[in-house]
Amino acid sequence: MTAIEKWHRSITLADKCTQDEQLFSAIYHYKHAKKMALSLFSQWLDPEQAINAMLVSYDDLARFYSLSLIHI
Repeated sequence: MTAIEKWHRSITLADKCTQDEQLFSAIYHYKHAKKMALSLFSQWLDPEQAINAMLVSYDDLARFYSLSLIHI
């Protein structure tokens, strides 16, 4: 499994957990995806793909936090 596939799997799990209202699991997977994107940044062969993964990771995490605040 490539780095981008592992990252995508983590994002997909986070999205599913969010839909299922498993908020602690969702936040774990979103943070894990962000950490993966940052740590694997230098290893990805396609710089544009690496930058996109980082942007999506941060955007998803921000969206999660904003939606969580609405539901409190």
